Amino acid sequence: MKTKIILAVVATALIVSSASAGPDLIRFNDIVKPPGANKIVTYSDGVTTEKVFAGELNFTWGTETFNTFCVEIDETIKPGEDYHYDVSQQAVEGGVGGGNPDPLDPATAKIFRQYWFGNGLGWNPIDIQLAIWEIEQEIDLSKGVLNEDSTVYDTTAASAIVAYGSTATSNSGTYILNLWDDDQHTVAKQDVLYIPAPGAMLLGSVGLALVGWLRRRNLSL
Repeated sequence: MKTKIILAVVATALIVSSASAGPDLIRFNDIVKPPGANKIVTYSDGVTTEKVFAGELNFTWGTETFNTFCVEIDETIKPGEDYHYDVSQQAVEGGVGGGNPDPLDPATAKIFRQYWFGNGLGWNPIDIQLAIWEIEQEIDLSKGVLNEDSTVYDTTAASAIVAYGSTATSNSGTYILNLWDDDQHTVAKQDVLYIPAPGAMLLGSVGLALVGWLRRRNLSL
């Protein structure tokens, strides 16, 4: 009995540590702004326009600093601010084109994996962000994207990235950090993409395997 209790505690600890592999807060450091990165994006209804940033965002989570992209277009976060978070595979209060919760589209997951693991196809971060918003139904690329000076932005590359993602069938391995303004997780601020380190995923798998073994052992007694 004591052995089973100890194993159960270890398994639970492994799962919890993998699901929350970081401190209680995550910091949004700043936007990563290449020239001309501010876009005026036409929303999917073809009427509402809003000046938004399209490109990479830089975060620090514990000892890890990384660049990523947001899932929503109409939720805002501020540089230098700390946020509470959940780790999931769905957006909260899914923005312009989504529900609540709004599951991560496999196409977005595939595109982000290509970016996260070295961006070997050399995509422009602006086009990656526009492609993600298109897939998540935040914008409609066919209705146009404007540069900050109101000239037309060429969305050919963004559309090609969308096409690249269209063959995906699973969002496995890609996650969303749901950012919250409060520790009760009632005020949603933004959802950003993230891929945990392989060690964290392995830790979680070990924990789940231990739980499964304990359950099977209990059934056989």
